[in-house]
Amino acid sequence: RQAVKYFREQGFLVAIEGLGASYEGIQPVIELQPEFVKIGPPLIRSIEFSSAKQELVKTIVGIADDLSSILIAVGIETEEEYKALQDLGVLYGQGYYIATPK
Repeated sequence: RQAVKYFREQGFLVAIEGLGASYEGIQPVIELQPEFVKIGPPLIRSIEFSSAKQELVKTIVGIADDLSSILIAVGIETEEEYKALQDLGVLYGQGYYIATPK
């Protein structure tokens, strides 16, 4: 927390990557209140077929909104994943479906 405070005072923004399904992954988001939160491919992969993943992403969207964090889905590879994430309120994403790495 002290390191995050120091870097914010220097003008840096904070990002947490690879947010997943565990409490250990969500706890830093709540404690550090990062400006950016990235949810990783394990949670994104085939999300359109998993109501459990969808519910978890809805919860993460709500937490990110409450903290004024920008939520970014990483590893979007299909149109179906992209549409499902849009329907769940995820506004930003990256992955092969959107563009190939440069």
